[in-house]
Amino acid sequence: MKPTTRLYLFIGVLTLVAMACAVGGGDSGGGDTGSGGGDANLLYEDDFSNTGSGWDRYSDSDGSTDYSNNQYQITINTSQWLMWANPGRSFTDAIIEVDATTVGLTAESDTEDDNNFGIICRHQDTDNFYVLVISSDGYYGIRKRFQGASELAFIGLDGMDTSDAINTGNATNHLKAECVGGTLRLIVNGTTLLEVTDTDIPSGDSGLMAGTFSSTSTTILFDNFSVRQP
Repeated sequence: MKPTTRLYLFIGVLTLVAMACAVGGGDSGGGDTGSGGGDANLLYEDDFSNTGSGWDRYSDSDGSTDYSNNQYQITINTSQWLMWANPGRSFTDAIIEVDATTVGLTAESDTEDDNNFGIICRHQDTDNFYVLVISSDGYYGIRKRFQGASELAFIGLDGMDTSDAINTGNATNHLKAECVGGTLRLIVNGTTLLEVTDTDIPSGDSGLMAGTFSSTSTTILFDNFSVRQP
């Protein structure tokens, strides 16, 4: 299991990221919704081919969140940092899926691939949300920030545990986050890795997140984002 130092996160980091998420976000563009498709449970989807679909577009010296070649890219340029983006919608019970690809790694090491990335659910604001994550070195976890806590706490585990179901290195993983009632479930490449119970945050926006621990940089490409009702 990854050490609990992976809980480390400054409030100032979250404050800066909140500023990033406020730039260009909201419902102004909008991706495809499920109203006209054959999937009755589909609430929202985005293949990121439309750069005006409403996701955040932000860049500074520490990283960026933006569309890139029909995908959505989050890049971090410093250690102990994270950034996320939201489409500006609200859901209660939701099953959220996305393909996440790690790019740019030149070696398999505890330093270069020491990251985490995944799906946000029930994002009410910077102080209240869940995020279901994996790492490029094969670890996973479910984290929460509630009522402005100074750390993104892990739920159900003391840190991040490892699984052979996760494709490591420069690879694509299919992530599914089920946030239904008080149950949060992380499924990776068809394998359920973790299920926890938490009722603190009942509803909110979905989103995507990437961050670093000891790694000084990471780039994650996201595609085929969808939200369905259970």
